Amino acid sequence: MNYYEHHLGDFLKKTAHLSAMQEGIYRRLLDRYYITEQPLPGDFEACCRLARANGRHEKQAVREVLAEFFSLVQGFHANARADEEIAKFQNKSKKAKASANARWEKEKAEALANSGHANASETHDADDMRTHSEGNAPRARPQTPDTSNQSPDITAHAVIAGANAGAAAKAMRAAGLQDANPSHPELLALLAAGITLPELEDAARVAAAGGKGFVYALRVAAGRRREAAKVGTLPAAAPPTETPYQRRSRETVAAFAPSLARRPPGQRHDPETIEAETRDVTPPALG
Repeated sequence: MNYYEHHLGDFLKKTAHLSAMQEGIYRRLLDRYYITEQPLPGDFEACCRLARANGRHEKQAVREVLAEFFSLVQGFHANARADEEIAKFQNKSKKAKASANARWEKEKAEALANSGHANASETHDADDMRTHSEGNAPRARPQTPDTSNQSPDITAHAVIAGANAGAAAKAMRAAGLQDANPSHPELLALLAAGITLPELEDAARVAAAGGKGFVYALRVAAGRRREAAKVGTLPAAAPPTETPYQRRSRETVAAFAPSLARRPPGQRHDPETIEAETRDVTPPALG
């Protein structure tokens, strides 16, 4: 025990007559009793060492405390109140442990049920996991899947999905979903459809943040894929428009300097060279 209840009223009532030395020794012996959860040694000198009593007066105080508050039972110094508190603590600890184990087993069973593989291996290592059919089928000879009725594309996608399932489950566990199952059919279907690890990782983080599980993350990833497919390709950008102010400016320039006027928006420039007007700006001769 690293903690026990110290009832001040009871303690003061029973120790009010003790000297400071006797009370300190009593507390040291009680602390030793609780931390080891067992009675003190029956040997007097051993008790003195536990109380760190070296001088004659200190050892006498140990003798008096043992005589008043402890009883010699089967070769040990026992304290009835301490034994009662230790028994209550141990009983409470057993109940708490049993409750924690029951809660853990329930959560584990729910996780396995949600993943659709109640008979899956308890380990999260993808290399050690076996499918339900493989675990229950006789192992007389190895069987190869019959792909005669499958198209080459379907078979290729299935092989790629199976190869990436372990990496996908590992990535989703790293994102916070410890129940990620590499043999889950929905995961394999998403991988066969071409979903990427970053998509699965992001969906796993969303599920973990909301307290959801592995299956929820798969539904999030699938939903995002469907929404992205609805968008399709974006339409082409609309041609630039000309404001009234820009149009008036262009027309004014065209009226006074046609060669400098720009084209309206959307019209292609004439590839021919624009000839600029020239003027004689030589100042007149002075007379």
